[in-house]
Amino acid sequence: MSKIDEYTRDFLNLQQFKEDNAEIFDEYEILQEKEQEAKAELQADIKGTMQDVENDIVRCVYVEVFKKSFNYDKFMNSANIEEIEVLNKAGGIKHEIIKETFSELVEKGKIDKKIKQVSFEEKQLSSRVIVKIK
Repeated sequence: MSKIDEYTRDFLNLQQFKEDNAEIFDEYEILQEKEQEAKAELQADIKGTMQDVENDIVRCVYVEVFKKSFNYDKFMNSANIEEIEVLNKAGGIKHEIIKETFSELVEKGKIDKKIKQVSFEEKQLSSRVIVKIK
């Protein structure tokens, strides 16, 4: 038997099984949709209260998410020409400062640590809610 014939046989067997057990598959999909709706409602509730909840089976955790970066405008206003050039030549400036390159150049003493402090910023992003089954 060729591989395509084996695949065709298995595919047809699967389709027949699904057809013979359509009620079970339909019920499963309904239950899955209900679970997803309940999860979305739980996550919305947790985002509203910002409090973790759990029971014997499920734990739901509120997590605030931050993006840490260096502010391009603050850097440009604080750095001298040599520091701007060294960061640019190292590929550390695009539309925003590349954090790893910038930090590396500060560590090497090519950019003043004060500029790192001045240009550092942390932006709060959308919070997330993590739902885990224990």
